[in-house]
Amino acid sequence: MPTQAQAKILIMEDDGQLCDLFSRALRHAGYEVYTASTLRAAQAHLDQHKFDMFLCDLHIGQDRALRLLQEQAATLISQGTQIVVMSAESQYRGSCEDLGIDFYLEKPVLPQTLLGFVERLLSAPTSSIN
Repeated sequence: MPTQAQAKILIMEDDGQLCDLFSRALRHAGYEVYTASTLRAAQAHLDQHKFDMFLCDLHIGQDRALRLLQEQAATLISQGTQIVVMSAESQYRGSCEDLGIDFYLEKPVLPQTLLGFVERLLSAPTSSIN
């Protein structure tokens, strides 16, 4: 697994303030961070780059990211990308698990909590942290 300085992370979050807090915390820790506030922007990043981690808010504006995950999860997982779903609604956990996504964070998530979770997950990619 890459070191922090090498790890590439995509954050898909439509709350601009929250996305900024998350991205600043991760960049400060040495991660290379990309952000997307729409499904289209996230798809463009996924098409152009290979990420070590995809932090995905399930509710993006009026859209649900579940469709994007249904289309991309198998490919991302096979490439070694860790997918972490973030949502205030726990009813989607089962749908995510069905897609092979083991990592689900219930919002609200503090930037420090997210950073600790990311660090643990990237340093131990074979263990499931819920």
